[in-house]
Amino acid sequence: MSVWAGPLTFDQCLKQEALSVCLDGFYKVPNFLNFKGGYVYVFVHNGKLFAYGVKNLDGSTTANYDICNPDKSLQSRLDKKVIFLQNLTINDTKLHGGTSYNFQNCATYYTKGRILANGDLHLDFAIDSHHILSKSLLWERLSEAQVLDYDLHPIDKQQALETLRDK
Repeated sequence: MSVWAGPLTFDQCLKQEALSVCLDGFYKVPNFLNFKGGYVYVFVHNGKLFAYGVKNLDGSTTANYDICNPDKSLQSRLDKKVIFLQNLTINDTKLHGGTSYNFQNCATYYTKGRILANGDLHLDFAIDSHHILSKSLLWERLSEAQVLDYDLHPIDKQQALETLRDK
């Protein structure tokens, strides 16, 4: 399995590699207001983008429990290694039709965005399907050196996908 390490643009990567090679990897999600940022792992499955949390930006071990899950047996699970962004359809460099769940406030957001030439993701999270009430965030793609520095490790893709059945 090869990993896109740049300096190719996203379009150049696509000409040489599979979509998953160009997008699968770790991204840095910034802090926003009282929401804690983190490092996430993004991957492609069946032409759609998914993401799960890996580690807090500040290095803290604080984690959020899935307290709003209707399945009481899952309310004690932590937000790490559980898919929170799902079904974001990829159409060239545009992303649409996804949803994301915020463990910190128990809200589900309509999600869309675009893939930037450098591999970063510009994502828009909205409480309404028309994206009138929304917030955009830049998810920065991490280099292999950054992944090593931050000691980040992905989980098996199938293990991640199984967390979707638990929602």
